Amino acid sequence: MGFYDRFLADYNGMKLGLCYDNCMSESFCHDGYDISVDKVFTDKDIYTINTKERK
Repeated sequence: MGFYDRFLADYNGMKLGLCYDNCMSESFCHDGYDISVDKVFTDKDIYTINTKERK
């Protein structure tokens, strides 16, 4: 488990990511312990990723 996965495991706030739009993909390789973000901001758009309702 990586640093950010451990940090975000108990974090209940909105999780945001940043990247260039040309780096976005329909799927990414991930492991079971990876924490997904709620939104990704790129240089061209804002993507809503995690649509699960938070408790």
